[in-house]
Amino acid sequence: MVDQKSNKHMLPEHEMPLTKRLKQEPRSQSEFETFDEPQGHIWDGENYSCAYDALFSILRHLRSRDDIRWTEQFSNISTLMKLSCQGLHDVKDENITFEQMRDNICQILHHDFPNSFPYGYRGASVTELAHKCFIIRL
Repeated sequence: MVDQKSNKHMLPEHEMPLTKRLKQEPRSQSEFETFDEPQGHIWDGENYSCAYDALFSILRHLRSRDDIRWTEQFSNISTLMKLSCQGLHDVKDENITFEQMRDNICQILHHDFPNSFPYGYRGASVTELAHKCFIIRL
């Protein structure tokens, strides 16, 4: 296939990069609603929740794929992971919001490690958060 405007040889549609094909193909809103993606979260701009939102979004997504397996695996890692799993279970059952679960874990970490998990604009390191969740037994 030759583009009449530029005389360049164009790739057949099936050989085009996926990103180019997606840009060219119109999509209806209902097509996007079928994907099983984690819900968006409300960022805490007062206490900079980025690290928590990032890590707990990943954990939430993993649990959504195989709730029983991942809950068991995560709960055996540390007390903090056990609390996180219980919180994510409560979120799934709509007993609390994701943000409430996140803030509960944030409060525990701030209490035990105030320098690493401060309130306010400094925020926390996602690396330090992962370390505390996956390595340290509180």
